[in-house]
Amino acid sequence: MKEYTQLQPKMRAAGYARVSTDEQKKHGYSVSDQVKLLKGFCEEHELHLVETYTDEGVSATLEIEKRHGLARMIEDAKQGRFDVVVFKCIDRFFRNVGEYYACLKMLQRAGVSWVSIEEPDLDPLNEDASFKINIYLSMAEYEAKKTSKRIKFNNQNRIANKDVVTGAFLFPWKVSVTPNGKKLIHSKEYEDITKEIINHYLMTHSIMQVVEYVRQKGYSFSYGTIDKVLHSPLLIGRYRHIEGYTEPYLSVDEYNKLQELLASNSKVRRNRWDFIFSGVLVCPVCGRKMVGLHTTGYNGKDYHTYRCIAYWKDRKCTFKKAVSELKIEERLLDALEGLLDRFTQEVSVTPIKEQKADIKPLQSELERLNNMYLKGRISESLYDENYARLQKEIDTIKEEKENEPNINLAKIKALAESDWYGMYQALDRKHKNMFWRNLIQPIIITERNGIRNLAFK
Repeated sequence: MKEYTQLQPKMRAAGYARVSTDEQKKHGYSVSDQVKLLKGFCEEHELHLVETYTDEGVSATLEIEKRHGLARMIEDAKQGRFDVVVFKCIDRFFRNVGEYYACLKMLQRAGVSWVSIEEPDLDPLNEDASFKINIYLSMAEYEAKKTSKRIKFNNQNRIANKDVVTGAFLFPWKVSVTPNGKKLIHSKEYEDITKEIINHYLMTHSIMQVVEYVRQKGYSFSYGTIDKVLHSPLLIGRYRHIEGYTEPYLSVDEYNKLQELLASNSKVRRNRWDFIFSGVLVCPVCGRKMVGLHTTGYNGKDYHTYRCIAYWKDRKCTFKKAVSELKIEERLLDALEGLLDRFTQEVSVTPIKEQKADIKPLQSELERLNNMYLKGRISESLYDENYARLQKEIDTIKEEKENEPNINLAKIKALAESDWYGMYQALDRKHKNMFWRNLIQPIIITERNGIRNLAFK
């Protein structure tokens, strides 16, 4: 630390604390204890602690992108928020040699180093210490793999004994501590609504209608959550092929019929409502197509919104906003009118040439030129001159084809010269969707119900 502070007296530090669930129970390496240690270290060495990044219940063997605290810390390092990363010991930082060096490379590019409080002999700036770092990391990775195998073996035995090894269960079930260990039981709070969910799906054959039904009952379960419950073998008391793991909701025959119905409905999606922008709107965060959702308000009106399926189903995206179909339609119509005006004013619509430059004759001529040179029928200077000419023509045609705009100018002109707005208003919802899908490329939604990259097909 003396070397660091001599180079840069007012150093900004980022603290990093990590613990896996198993380690926390066995060794007491709680995140809060690590955070206190980091604060004390920074105060002692007069470091300005910018922020402490944490990963709780996360293994150090995982990839960087799966450790959200670490991934966010690296992104902040790239933004120049701090100069050094401080952690308790290197196995809190990494237990994976490959991922460590991937992280180190990104930090070094950002001009950031690291310090291990309990291992002052490990210095990433010292080439002689790299050997020690490799040994520490290799030992930590080996120990992590041994621990993982031991935990899996113990968990398999506990599951076979119908004991609970995790708390990650869906809402109809909860963990109960008994004298015989932790057991999975029905959650009395959700027992009735779970039965209603099953019965309503068997009646309607639609998870979307089940979602609306339970929302009217005061529950905010997502499509993905209900879908997981209906598919879960826990409905018949089975967990990882262990029968009688918990009290069932259905008989085996009832469950099998439910799964057959779910499978048949997944092949043919039945939707009572046509969404104007199905296949058109794209999430600004993850880039996936957004899906439509229909709701009926207390006033009896129908509302259509769009959500990112990655967030809605399994929270794999951070864009959780519901986008109003009405607002998008208004903005898209305004933007389309502006684009059509601009094209008619700025773009000169000329007939597309039916005969475009063909590359094949030039390639044939180039092949003949090569044969003539190999047979000694032309000089080297003449060969070079003709080769350069032909290759230049070929490259020009290739470049023109690559840069050729993906726009049907004739379609744009015809649309601009027609009463397209009046015709659009006369369309039903299904044909409005066909209008947009045939006319424009998928568009990206902004945070405020705006649109980006509007482009014609």
